[in-house]
Amino acid sequence: MSFGNPIVITYAIPAVNITAGAATAIKAPNGFSNGRILDVGCRVTTSFTAVTLAGRMKVGTTGAAAAYADLMMATADGGTGAAATDLWNTQNKPSAITEPDVTDEQIEVTFTAPTGGAPAGVGDFYITVAWF
Repeated sequence: MSFGNPIVITYAIPAVNITAGAATAIKAPNGFSNGRILDVGCRVTTSFTAVTLAGRMKVGTTGAAAAYADLMMATADGGTGAAATDLWNTQNKPSAITEPDVTDEQIEVTFTAPTGGAPAGVGDFYITVAWF
């Protein structure tokens, strides 16, 4: 497969209540094991809040939860929280993609609940990957 003609897939993970914490996995298409993360984000449906630790989506491997991305969603990470109706992605957090080059056929996705105050947050998360 050519690096100049990737298959681009956006994986949707809908209606994630960040306060519950959760985990899931996404897989490369058959025959592909190398890719590049292009974007990670969330269409916010309930505002994200926290006082101590921000809610976050980590994209990585079983051995390193944030090997590829770590998208923090609330005020505890030093910025304003993601409000309802926001699209919160790498434009808000350019450092969210920690390593764009994927060398695994399966990518682990974990959601970490925010802490402190009255933590909240619900949204439709996504990860866009170009597979080679």
